[in-house]
Amino acid sequence: MGWLEELRGRIEITRRRTYLDNAGAGPLTKDAAEAIMNFVNLWQEEGEPWELALDHIVEAKRVFAQLINAPSWQSIAAVPSATYGLNALLSAMEFRPGSNVVISPLNFPTGVFSFHALKSRGLIKEVRIARPINGTYLEEYEKLIDDNTAVVFVDYVSWITGYRERIREIARLRMQEVPF
Repeated sequence: MGWLEELRGRIEITRRRTYLDNAGAGPLTKDAAEAIMNFVNLWQEEGEPWELALDHIVEAKRVFAQLINAPSWQSIAAVPSATYGLNALLSAMEFRPGSNVVISPLNFPTGVFSFHALKSRGLIKEVRIARPINGTYLEEYEKLIDDNTAVVFVDYVSWITGYRERIREIARLRMQEVPF
């Protein structure tokens, strides 16, 4: 049995279906479902296992830091979702008057909504949406990013099309620090 078949055997729904929507709440593996059940049983029998949960969070941060070659596990934030993390970050930022944000129409909708909410509250002046030119977004980003751009927000891989953004090239368009 190959690795893919072994993995599919651990995800119950894949015995009956080809499941492709793994964004917000994809199917659980048998291991994950068992761990959740064990945690709930422990909680029910012994009360809230707060210290155990914290230990698991720290260990997950350590493993993830190694995976992405982060300088330290302490530089990793554990949040319930990407949208939660984005909104926590945005709520801590101070934007200069007249700031704009450049986004992609391929971003996950909740991220896009977050920036439109900043605009509706008057915290930023404009949300600029990059449109593809000749199948790429890079030229459009280059046109839209200026001295008033506070954030260029792109999903590395589009949730809807699978398009992979050229993050390194986008970052090079604006290498100097932009004051907020």
